[in-house]
Amino acid sequence: MNRAKGFEERKQSEKFEEDKIAEGETLKDDG
Repeated sequence: MNRAKGFEERKQSEKFEEDKIAEGETLKDDG
C-alpha cells in the first residue's frame, strides 16, 4: 500500500517537473 502511494506521489512530482520544464521551454521560445 505504501509503495503504491509513493509511486503515485513520484508520478505526480515527475509530471510537475515535466510541466515546469515545458513552461521553461515556452519561456525560452518567447525570449
